[in-house]
Amino acid sequence: MSESAGPVLVNKRQLAQLLNKSVPHVDELIRRYPDLPIINAGWNGTPWQFDAAAVTEFLRQKADEEERAARAHEAQVAQYALPVDDAEPEETRGLDPKKKIDAFKALKLSRELQRESGFLVPTADVRAALIPAIAELNRFLQNLPDQIGRKFNLPDGVTQSMRALITDQQASFVRQIGAFAPDSDADQQ
Repeated sequence: MSESAGPVLVNKRQLAQLLNKSVPHVDELIRRYPDLPIINAGWNGTPWQFDAAAVTEFLRQKADEEERAARAHEAQVAQYALPVDDAEPEETRGLDPKKKIDAFKALKLSRELQRESGFLVPTADVRAALIPAIAELNRFLQNLPDQIGRKFNLPDGVTQSMRALITDQQASFVRQIGAFAPDSDADQQ
């Protein structure tokens, strides 16, 4: 006669050993998960009994659910990230605060050296130099079709076509500069 193997029943201490945890940890699992598969809740000299396989499968499923919930929470929180959150350089992400401070000090020193050597120019200085130069170029380009038209006796349709092409290109340039530096004064030209 063959007997079918039933569940392996264990008490609290044995379950703790099986899970590589302590008995108080098993008590915490019982409190935390009211649906923990318990065969017999111990009382007055009656030992607790658990189906070892059912408990380990239950805990594996709970761990999977908690991991999925944590990923979903992280994804939800990521939706609310501020643009300043992305401002941190990639090389300092994940560092502890002291190492971040050291990295930022090194970056600051590097930038000061670059500025002193002329390899790094403040944005305000670049704008101050570019705005008048771009304004002068705009005036030149706006007058160019008429100058060429007069010099080579071109029909009005040709000069109007040249002016339209120049205007389209200027508008494209302003859009590209605006995307690069949205607060620049270039779009006022």
